Amino acid sequence: MQNLFSIMPEFLRDPDAFFHSIQRDENVKSKALSLGLVSLFSFMVYGFMVGLAKSPLQALSSSVKVPVLFLSTMLFCLPALYFFSLALLGTPLKMMQVLTVVLSGISVTAFLLLGLSPITLFFVLTSGNYEFFQLLAVVFVGISACIGMYFLWRGMTLVEPTRTDALNVLGKRILFLWVLVYGFVGTQ
Repeated sequence: MQNLFSIMPEFLRDPDAFFHSIQRDENVKSKALSLGLVSLFSFMVYGFMVGLAKSPLQALSSSVKVPVLFLSTMLFCLPALYFFSLALLGTPLKMMQVLTVVLSGISVTAFLLLGLSPITLFFVLTSGNYEFFQLLAVVFVGISACIGMYFLWRGMTLVEPTRTDALNVLGKRILFLWVLVYGFVGTQ
């Protein structure tokens, strides 16, 4: 398992090398575990900060709910991406490779939210306007999720082998529909 404090900076400095190593099936399980733990920790910290706006008890509750929301949504939606890619494209990728790419996008989201946690804490401590704080939290999650989805998209298009134009277009449509399903399930 890679060092939890170095995997995200290394990934963000050279995502193409990371994705190509996943394509070659190098240490995929270790990378998936590291990315999962980074996501869990980062979402817990951000959830704690958001929950502090209400109470310490809500902070503890939110530190559990935020990672459960993001990671369980991924677990519910991941089979659809893999099975449709397998059935329609005949993808040579293993489920663990697809999981690792998806976790990379989710980890970027979580890592960015971890970086925004001090700003969130600042507004928890200085602002009495709860509606403003809610809007700020939604904006932070929205921006971070969009950047995370960019990395997921980039990873899937790099890891999935080059195909004919028709299959390439179909693959991008499957990925786009999966991102929509993931977003829809996550908002539930």
